Amino acid sequence: MTLHSLSPSAEARHNLALWVGLLAGPVAWFVQLQLAYVFGWWACGGRSLVPSNLVSIVCLLAAAGGAWLAQRNWQEVRGWPSGWDAGREARVRLMSVVGMMTGSLFTLVIFAQWIAVMVLDPCPR
Repeated sequence: MTLHSLSPSAEARHNLALWVGLLAGPVAWFVQLQLAYVFGWWACGGRSLVPSNLVSIVCLLAAAGGAWLAQRNWQEVRGWPSGWDAGREARVRLMSVVGMMTGSLFTLVIFAQWIAVMVLDPCPR
């Protein structure tokens, strides 16, 4: 099925896939950042860092999954966005390429923050 001949329900799923690919990385980073602070205080009370590590793993996989989904969306149109693109193809190219870039960036950021969670003492002095 080509990009131009999608049924309304298939187009809605395709649009959802574009948005998930674009936003999965930033949302996963936001969740990991907030929960790392929450579980950091929890770990400071003498509890385990396991919840912080689990949240970091899940968020890392979510961000990487968003980048993978954006790359799958990009496979349909193959090419970089340009000033000559128009319509649905331009939207797919732009959202897919930006999704691949943000997904990769936020996967790296989440990994860097996870290293800090593992290395640094959760109790501020």
